[in-house]
Amino acid sequence: MQLAEQIFEKHRFFTERLIAAGVAPKIAEQDACNIEHAISAESFQKLKKALDDG
Repeated sequence: MQLAEQIFEKHRFFTERLIAAGVAPKIAEQDACNIEHAISAESFQKLKKALDDG
């Protein structure tokens, strides 16, 4: 369950950021799906912190 929550958090994070950047929602969803499985936990946390602090 925890793993599923972590993956979903990544998915929402990337989908929202991509849409905000102007990517069409359907493409943002697809790209977020690819990114969420490829990015390491460390990189995700660092990126999330950098963007949230930004």
